[in-house]
Amino acid sequence: MKLNYKFSGYTLWLDVHDDEGVYRSIIDGLEEEFETSHIERPHITLVYGAPHTLYSAQQTFTSLKPHLQSLSSQTLTPIGLVTDTELYGVNGGKMDMIWSEISLKANPTLEGIQSNIGRLFSLDDGAQKKDGSAPPPETSTWRPHLSLAYDEPSGGALNLKSVVKEFNKYEKVWEEVRIKGVSLWDMNGRIEEWKCIDEVVF
Repeated sequence: MKLNYKFSGYTLWLDVHDDEGVYRSIIDGLEEEFETSHIERPHITLVYGAPHTLYSAQQTFTSLKPHLQSLSSQTLTPIGLVTDTELYGVNGGKMDMIWSEISLKANPTLEGIQSNIGRLFSLDDGAQKKDGSAPPPETSTWRPHLSLAYDEPSGGALNLKSVVKEFNKYEKVWEEVRIKGVSLWDMNGRIEEWKCIDEVVF
């Protein structure tokens, strides 16, 4: 089922090389089987949900472009496959969602770059909460992952067994994940309403 949750904020994605269409095939296969929400492109979330206005998000992304080139030589290592459920209000859950992902491991250099870019993007003067105050520094540890599917807990059927079956069709899925660019996304709304605002391709 398509996920009903309405997201908010502006997000940076690491766009990844998918020369043989392996990630695209897995994502499309799960979408076809479970009628899940369409994921526009294979990606790794770099910074999530900064409360910018459209203008401040664009301006901040432009100012970050000189910093982004350092990502071009970085890779991430696949370490696992996860399918899990989050429920609003349960163990700190912020939404109702079933999701599936390839869990990834980043090296210390990439983690440092992510932390710096996250700080600059999230704490820009233009990024303010509704009460006018600046958002707090991001304190959670970055947990890089490549999203495969999003499903609705109520009536959804996405499950780990089916994801593993789709996953195992492609041997190259365990190879290092290479970054091909960074894109800025307006995530205000449901997944099918997300819009790419700007991007840098290495």
